[in-house]
Amino acid sequence: MELPNSEVRHGLVAAYAEVVASLDLLSTERALVLPNGEFFPDVFTADEASVQRMLDRLLEHAGLSDMAFVARFWGESAASCGTGACGSCGPAQVEPESETVQRLVDAGEHWQLNVLPAEVASPVALSSALCHGIALAVLREADTPPRPMPLDLAVDVTAIALGYGVLLLEASHIYRKSCGGPSIARTTALGPSEVALVLALSAAVNEQALRKVSKHLSATQSAAFNEAVAWADSNPDLMQSLRDAPERVARGEFQLRETNSWLGRWLGSKLRRTPSAESATTIEELEAALSGESAPRPALKARDPKLDEIRRLVDEALNE
Repeated sequence: MELPNSEVRHGLVAAYAEVVASLDLLSTERALVLPNGEFFPDVFTADEASVQRMLDRLLEHAGLSDMAFVARFWGESAASCGTGACGSCGPAQVEPESETVQRLVDAGEHWQLNVLPAEVASPVALSSALCHGIALAVLREADTPPRPMPLDLAVDVTAIALGYGVLLLEASHIYRKSCGGPSIARTTALGPSEVALVLALSAAVNEQALRKVSKHLSATQSAAFNEAVAWADSNPDLMQSLRDAPERVARGEFQLRETNSWLGRWLGSKLRRTPSAESATTIEELEAALSGESAPRPALKARDPKLDEIRRLVDEALNE
């Protein structure tokens, strides 16, 4: 799957930078949440208590356990094909426009996060709904919310920045079979290539390990993610700029590079970069960073004359 065009990439980078800068999301280390037993060890029984446990886990992984949330079911359970004769017709994945749900309600002492019963039948749809609800609450509680951008975009990007990118990437392209034939749905505003790009960007900036990600992705999402990771690896200067000054990136003060070959990316990772004042570990590196020069190599030690005399005597003895 191809990456978004350069204009879209530029916009997504700026949106990510705006979100992490305004919400100060890079000041806290957080894991990249994966849909496995390590992150979700609780038994799931498809009731409100199970959904609450899953919600609490998501809050914990994002470092948001101090936020008060209560999960509630909303509306009636969605029907299947109606005949019960087709084994492939399980509960339908819920598309955003198929049923209106007030996802987040300010209940005073806590946030009430509403979930459709049909979403509970699908781990992908449910995790997406919970992640979006948490992201929306974070945006509403922000002292300095991101500058105006479409709310659905802000919610997607915030959820990815909180560590939920893998869950949202699966929800961006849901292949399903039904009595009417196969179809594609999604519960995200962004498509798979856009979600994959922001996910790769966020993972690179936070230096999160990616070796276990692909096993949790479907074919389309995996292809998009691999392309996005290669692109992120080809833009190390951008990743450093996002770590050091995301507010400048949000203002558009950055340049994007096209994806390098794997060999070019490997060689680039081996090149010694000029240290910044923040990353300097010696006085020499700090001085070099402040002056804009390369760090000087340490001076060679002077040769010890005693060693030279010993070498001369050994040579004479061997030549006799």
